[in-house]
Amino acid sequence: MTSDIELLNRYATQRDEAAFAELVRRHLDHVYSTALRLVGGDTHIADDVAQMVFTDLARKARSLHRYAALSGWLHTSARFAAAKEVRGEQRRRQREQTALTMTAASVTPDPQWEQLRPVLDQAIGELSDVDRD
Repeated sequence: MTSDIELLNRYATQRDEAAFAELVRRHLDHVYSTALRLVGGDTHIADDVAQMVFTDLARKARSLHRYAALSGWLHTSARFAAAKEVRGEQRRRQREQTALTMTAASVTPDPQWEQLRPVLDQAIGELSDVDRD
């Protein structure tokens, strides 16, 4: 069986897609399960994390030859990517909550507007077409 480092070197030097596919096949379960645990069971985020890890692996293949075990790098990369995604998800939820709060506050009608609305609609209705446009 070819070692992970040999496969990685084949991919880095020759762009051997079969070598990279074998690395993904060998390590996908580990990377995905690590991500799934770290993102609290959210399968969609875990999918994204696994994709990011293997994208990073492809991009950094030339510089990873110094690692004795690729699985350690993949695990660490999955941890960092998962933490980044969790932080991003928390920020997104906070922004959505803020927007929801702002929207709820603006939905409460102003009593003066309630009095003005029918007068405004009537006045606009009485304008000529040119003036209304």
